[in-house]
Amino acid sequence: MPELRVIVEEVRGRCAAGYKPGDEFLLRDFYVERMQDVRICLHALSSMLTLISPLLKGVPPASLGIGSDETAHVQCPDPGPPYRKHARKLYCFSGEMNGVDRFSLNNQQPVVDIDGLSTD
Repeated sequence: MPELRVIVEEVRGRCAAGYKPGDEFLLRDFYVERMQDVRICLHALSSMLTLISPLLKGVPPASLGIGSDETAHVQCPDPGPPYRKHARKLYCFSGEMNGVDRFSLNNQQPVVDIDGLSTD
């Protein structure tokens, strides 16, 4: 069964859902896995919805324009300060399909920062 692990990579300010860097939740096949330790933020989920299916099917993030072949990044649509009091968040996807890693976190890869500009 395809899996996609969503990892909170960066939080600027205070997240309304309480996310902290390192928090994660699991998407499995076509649903959010239940019995997880974090709340699933609808703002976070909305930023991922169009990307989840292709990533679960093994489409490389680079071909979607959201990272390298191994790393995918999206951000929360909440604009954050000074427009709203809540933080902007950056999420990283890590995927597995039938126990085989498809996307791995690799700090050597280019990362898209919270403003959507490449940091390299």
